[in-house]
Amino acid sequence: NYGFNKFNVNSNQNSYNQLPGINHSNIDSVYSSHYLTQQVVNNFGINFSYSKSKLLFNFGNKIDLQSQTQNNLFLRTNFNKSYFRLAPHAKMTWNISSQKSMNFSYNGGSHLPNISQLQPIIDNTNPLFLIIGNTHLKPSFSNSYDFDYNAYNSTSEKYLNLSVSYKTENNAIISNVTTDTSN
Repeated sequence: NYGFNKFNVNSNQNSYNQLPGINHSNIDSVYSSHYLTQQVVNNFGINFSYSKSKLLFNFGNKIDLQSQTQNNLFLRTNFNKSYFRLAPHAKMTWNISSQKSMNFSYNGGSHLPNISQLQPIIDNTNPLFLIIGNTHLKPSFSNSYDFDYNAYNSTSEKYLNLSVSYKTENNAIISNVTTDTSN
């Protein structure tokens, strides 16, 4: 399968310095920005299924090719980023009987930083908690493993479900908090 998406975003954030006797018309260039952002995403995917007797296998992969351009009209700067993302998946189902089954599945996926996490502009909405983006952020990648066992006894009308899940994330996108102790 194939998919195409194109996004255009216009983000304008102005911060003003308050000067005595002047009507907030002095724009602060440190805290202001005007970004035009364009993202283009091409998705490719392939899936396979195989069934034999009581076993069913599904597996495949999705590939995203994404390009992002951000133009800061306020500072007259721009940067471009390109991403190659994979999203593999696999699932095996064993129908032990008409009333018992086991499933094992794996899902992998990339997670991109959002636009505000990438923009190198200080957000001073809360002066005690200043936020600045990082243009060098890279995508994170997660791995999820799931196991399920299901059994139903029609005579006693009892149902049993056992589930185990495990998830890891590489290169997680997190906040780096720094405290200014000079004040």
